[in-house]
Amino acid sequence: MIATITGVVTPSSIAITPDNSRAYVTNTTNNTVTVINTATNKVIDLIPVGSGPGSIAITPDGSRAYVANLGGSLSVIDIATNTVIATVTDGVPCPIRITITPAPAPQVPTSIEDCKRKAALGDLGRPQGLSAIRASALALFRGSVL
Repeated sequence: MIATITGVVTPSSIAITPDNSRAYVTNTTNNTVTVINTATNKVIDLIPVGSGPGSIAITPDGSRAYVANLGGSLSVIDIATNTVIATVTDGVPCPIRITITPAPAPQVPTSIEDCKRKAALGDLGRPQGLSAIRASALALFRGSVL
């Protein structure tokens, strides 16, 4: 065993910041996320989130964490301040897993006609997105990153 970390209650999921400095652990029964300093293996913060946090994902730039709460919401955490800056409830019936997908490389139009065609098809590049999977039907919720 490398280390035992106390202060984590019913851990469900873990995400590590891109710089490997912090670990974010969801605590399902007390509706929190524990923040751990990975250099010292010490708890440095406890963030209240929605009901039944099950899964967590951190953006590639390390600025936000998204928590899928089984109670029917997504909590958005600002990594710099370790605070919830938004709670998304619309269209989120029962998320259990969350992932963050990178934005596709923009396709540069090669002509005016190509530009018009791509714009008509909505194919000029999409923002980075997130997906939450519903437990009962694997229905996907898609939305823009806040």
